[in-house]
Amino acid sequence: MGRSRQQNDRCEDNQDIQVKRCIGFNRVDRIEILRPQFCERCGVAGFSLEPIKIEVQQVAQLVERPIEIVEYHRHTCICFGCGNEKAADWSGDIVPGQDIGIKLQAFW
Repeated sequence: MGRSRQQNDRCEDNQDIQVKRCIGFNRVDRIEILRPQFCERCGVAGFSLEPIKIEVQQVAQLVERPIEIVEYHRHTCICFGCGNEKAADWSGDIVPGQDIGIKLQAFW
């Protein structure tokens, strides 16, 4: 949407855990935590409780109320089976990197 320069100016970094947050909206109606489900390397479904990295993306979603702002926190965790770093899959309701959800894009 031609917002790359503006978006970079609004990004914050947290050095404790790798957290990158780009502020795009004035409010957040709901936060969804996305955790990895299984390790693609060894197949184990157990991960560390504390993420080593969190990616944050705010998305405007079309819902019963006109629009809801959802902030997704995608966790990257260490696999208990093999030590692999695994990021959670993004929600199917969003296009990573875009700030409008797929239902709202279809409506737009």
